[in-house]
Amino acid sequence: MYRASTTTVAGRRRFLQWGYLALAAPFVPACGIREPTRIGVQSWAGFQFLTLAQRRGWYRDHALELVSFESADETTAALQTRQLQAATVTLDEAIRLRAENAPIQVALVCDVSTGADVVLARPGIASLAGLRGRRVGVESTALGALMHAEMLRVAGLRAGDVVAVPIGEDHYRDWQRGDLDAVLTYGLSAELLEADGLTRLADSRHLRQVIYDVLVVRSDLDAGERRELRALIGGHFRALDLWHQKPIDASYELAPLLQTTPDRVRHAFEGLDLPDATNNRRWLEPPATGLLAAARHVSEVLVRADLLERAPELDDFFTTAYLPTRERMKHAPARDAVSQR
Repeated sequence: MYRASTTTVAGRRRFLQWGYLALAAPFVPACGIREPTRIGVQSWAGFQFLTLAQRRGWYRDHALELVSFESADETTAALQTRQLQAATVTLDEAIRLRAENAPIQVALVCDVSTGADVVLARPGIASLAGLRGRRVGVESTALGALMHAEMLRVAGLRAGDVVAVPIGEDHYRDWQRGDLDAVLTYGLSAELLEADGLTRLADSRHLRQVIYDVLVVRSDLDAGERRELRALIGGHFRALDLWHQKPIDASYELAPLLQTTPDRVRHAFEGLDLPDATNNRRWLEPPATGLLAAARHVSEVLVRADLLERAPELDDFFTTAYLPTRERMKHAPARDAVSQR
């Protein structure tokens, strides 16, 4: 996927490292200057259509600001204290926020992992069942716990059948220690490890669909903030359409955001489904049966992994309030949730 400019391979939780990025000059209504609506955006590929929309100037007339943080913990604190009105997170992170009583809802599904998250093993291990008694590197995050639980379920193994070894966000560097037999990984680490000869035993196509990257919004926003976030999400879909319709142009603009070259941008989206507005409405519209079932399953896994004390209430967890209206969507062709391959 993306070629980082440093030797450190950042994980999904890593936020953009170039400080505050104003999306546009603040919108100035007749009564004076409005405080910008702030959104925390991680550097994960599926979130970069928001930044591409900014680069294109599509938020010029809106009081929007992208904000970078060093970690998901800082994002949680910023959402809790209203320094952020919205943020890009994984679904498991959103559930943990809700469990901590953060007043948030999922307003946008940016991508769904359908192959981007993988189980890799050293040569000689031919199947997931072959991991019995082996040392498996597992990221010390909720995402790592989810992948580990799904790997065991598909392999027909119990937790005690493998040795789960905690690893950090740079999976490739941790593999170089030489004490692991397999690793649960994604992104650039997965690409580098496969190039080094590791065998792919399974990926998120073979596992239960539990890895979603989403945008969460606070549920106590004022009318102006809600208006700005509708514009933000509209820009996401507009940039996604550009990617589908003019992939070469979009690749040149996305390349610096993904720290790669234009010819490799498509690799950054391998294994990711990118749902459009129509499919987002199908996911999020009440009763949101499929996504709610996935979220409840994720909650159960996090409780079993001692990452949550108890599962939070999720009945009002999803909202379509920020998606384009049905009237606007009728004029846009429906597109299945597919990734560029």
